[in-house]
Amino acid sequence: MPKKVFGLDIGTTSIKAVEIAVEKSELRLVAADEIPTPPRGLASESDLDQQLLAGTIKKLIQLAKIDTKFVNTALPEAQVFTRVIEMPILSEKELVSAIKWESEQYIPLPESSISLDWEILRKNPEKNNMDVLLVGAPMRLVAKYQKIMELANLEVVSMETELLAASHSLVWFSEKNTPTILMHIGANSTNLGIFKDGMLVVGSTIPSGGNALTRAIAGEFGFETTQAEEYKKTYGLEKQAFGGKIVVALQPVLTSWLAEIKKAISFYQNKQLNSEIKRIIISGGGAKLPGLAIFFADSLGIEAELGNPWKHIKVDPKTFETFASRAPAYVVATGLALREYG
Repeated sequence: MPKKVFGLDIGTTSIKAVEIAVEKSELRLVAADEIPTPPRGLASESDLDQQLLAGTIKKLIQLAKIDTKFVNTALPEAQVFTRVIEMPILSEKELVSAIKWESEQYIPLPESSISLDWEILRKNPEKNNMDVLLVGAPMRLVAKYQKIMELANLEVVSMETELLAASHSLVWFSEKNTPTILMHIGANSTNLGIFKDGMLVVGSTIPSGGNALTRAIAGEFGFETTQAEEYKKTYGLEKQAFGGKIVVALQPVLTSWLAEIKKAISFYQNKQLNSEIKRIIISGGGAKLPGLAIFFADSLGIEAELGNPWKHIKVDPKTFETFASRAPAYVVATGLALREYG
C-alpha cells in the first residue's frame, strides 16, 4: 500500500482533491482544492475531451500542491449498481458462486460487461444469514476512469461509489453506532443511504440534485440560471422572501426527495427491527441551501445536520480559511482520502 494517497472527486460542475495525513496519531488536512469541470466532463467518450479532463486534473493537483501520484477516486452512483442482499452464511467458495447468481438477478447487464465486487457487511449466526454489499460497475466506465487517471499521470489505488466514500468522512468517525441517513446532494443527482454500525443497509439514487432547485426558481421567476442560483444560495427556504414564492417553487423537488427518504426508512425498518433512525446528515454542494436541515428535521422528526467532513480532522485555519464554508462539498473527496485510515 502506498504511503501517500489522495482522494479525487470528479463532479458534474467541479473536481475536488483532498489529501489527509496522520501526525502524532492525529488526522490532519494536508491539501484541499477544487477546479471547474470541463464542459463535457466525464460524459464524453471523445479522446480530446478526456485529455482535456486529465489536463484539468493535473492543474488541480498543482493548485492543491499534492505530491503523490496515488489516488482513490469515486464512480458516479447513478451508473453503478449497488445492492445490500441477505444471504445464508456461506463459505468463501460457496459465496463466489452464489454472488454470480445474485448479480444476474439485480444487475441488468451481461456478466461479461460488469466489474463485480462484494463485501460481507454483517453476519447473524442466530438466523444463519448475512448481509452482503454487492457492487457492479460497467467495465467501460471503469476503463474510462483508468484511462483518464493514466493521462493525468496518476495510479489508481481504489475505486468505490460516491455514497460509500461520503460515509467514510461522515459516519466512520462520528457516532458510528447511531443509525443514520446520509443524503449527498450533487448537481444532477442525490445519493441516499442508511447506515448502521458504520455499514450500509439501504442505498438508492434520486435522479435530481441542486440543479433541479435552481431550475425551479428560474421557472417561477423567469430568471437566467446564474440569477436563480444566486437566489437559491441567498434565500433558500426563507419563508418571508418574495412573499414565500421561492419556498413554493422549491416545494415539488423537496417533496419528491422527502418521499424517497421515507421510502428508504420504511425499507430499513422492515430489515432492522427495534433500530430507530436518529439523524440525517446532509452533504454535497446542494446541502448549503439555507433552511434545508431545518426542513428535514421538521419533516422527519429527527436530528438534521450539515455534513462536515473535517469535523474530526485537524485543519489549519490560516491555510484553509476560504474552504470552511465549502466543507460539505468536500465530503466525497475527503472520504476517499480517509479510506486508508478506516
